[in-house]
Amino acid sequence: MKRLILILPAALWLAVSCKKDNSSDPPPPETTVYIAGAMKNSNNAVYACYWKNGVKTDLSSAAAPAGSDAGATDIIISGSDLYAAGYEKTAAGKYRAVYWKNGTINYLTDGTYDADAKAIYISGSDIYFCGTEKNAAGKVVPMYWKNGTAVPLTNGTYNGNAFDIAVSGSDVYVVGYESNPSLVYKLWKNGVPATVASVNPQKAFFFHLAISGSDVYVPGNEYDPSSTQTKAVYYKNGSQTVLGTGTSNSYAWGDIFISGTDIYTTGSETNPPTTSMAVFWKNGVKTILGDGIKTSAANDVFVKGTDVYVAGYENNSSGNGVVKLWKNGTATNITDGSSSAYPNSVYVQ
Repeated sequence: MKRLILILPAALWLAVSCKKDNSSDPPPPETTVYIAGAMKNSNNAVYACYWKNGVKTDLSSAAAPAGSDAGATDIIISGSDLYAAGYEKTAAGKYRAVYWKNGTINYLTDGTYDADAKAIYISGSDIYFCGTEKNAAGKVVPMYWKNGTAVPLTNGTYNGNAFDIAVSGSDVYVVGYESNPSLVYKLWKNGVPATVASVNPQKAFFFHLAISGSDVYVPGNEYDPSSTQTKAVYYKNGSQTVLGTGTSNSYAWGDIFISGTDIYTTGSETNPPTTSMAVFWKNGVKTILGDGIKTSAANDVFVKGTDVYVAGYENNSSGNGVVKLWKNGTATNITDGSSSAYPNSVYVQ
């Protein structure tokens, strides 16, 4: 789910800022940061959870037995309601696409075939999720759900996937891929697919999108044959912008956020020879978040006012993933690293 920040017209801003106030300045509103993801327990099982200002809330059982698997892939606040999308493995060994509303689980699929939900978008009273479900032939079908009703994006002949969804007016956009038979990433608009990458589509990967006005942004990474490197890129209305301009491989596989005229993208860059380090780009200018020694990556970004929040992870010396929140480049550990944890989405209220 992509969030947009609107800039007030200057006249309205002046009218508000110049209003006389004889009282003392009120305290600034409290900022609440939500991070959705998953954590591994002592049974080596993975369970879904989210952190609110660093305090964990379990969405599935933290005491799940070995072999259990669940995760929260996206999170959003709508009014007083908290929604998290994700997946949960059943006792029969099948994955179900699920979402939690205020901690209560709801099922998008019945568990007959493997499925998952990867992203949420709320438009008015309509709730959209995107993800996948296998069909009877064993093919993975990319789809979205509108208010619980599934809308397949392919005919199910080939495997596919759906990673992110956004809605503008009556138009529904989904980014994902179909192997037909080669794997090519696509952007579906109202069910009609178009290839995302115009330069090297069979060596490109895209997992997120955002809409601002009439503009559609899709970040990802694409192989550049001239430099024999993989480079972070984004496409705006089909036109490519290269973010990775250095001599290392770079990947804008994390989320994207549009704030006024500013474009924020997240991902990682390889610190030679092989270490992945978390980075984000603002209007193409890179900020390095990881230390280049421990493996790290930036998964999502949210901008509120002048503050930039990036959620990601960093592996510690034990090899466990530590959930991290960078606010304006300053890191805070959300988990202590005693167990592996992984963040997928951040939302700031």
